[in-house]
Amino acid sequence: MALIVRQNTAEGGFAAALNAPTVTVGDWADNADGKTIAIIRNGSGGTITASATVVNAPSLNDPVYGLLSKTIAAASIVAGGISILGPFPPQVYNQTVSGTPNAVTVICSAVTSVTISFVRIP
Repeated sequence: MALIVRQNTAEGGFAAALNAPTVTVGDWADNADGKTIAIIRNGSGGTITASATVVNAPSLNDPVYGLLSKTIAAASIVAGGISILGPFPPQVYNQTVSGTPNAVTVICSAVTSVTISFVRIP
């Protein structure tokens, strides 16, 4: 698992750093403020899945709708496609990774010709 430094957006735009994702275990970035999104670009020839690791999946038993629970944030990304996951509520997604608290983790099902960036939104 690798730390990917979260970038800040700017009014005039910014060039997102494109990082190669880590095989099977995913990558993480700071999410202390809950304003992190992940941008995943699939340059491969097939569809991939990107998903954020849920640490605490709260559920609520509503008298009208029954049991409601938080689902994992995941996207199916077609060949040549781009997807955005997040923002991630800290109480659901944050965990301690490599001694650093408040980290959100995203795992891509394939990594060849795939890039990921973590960005802080305002």
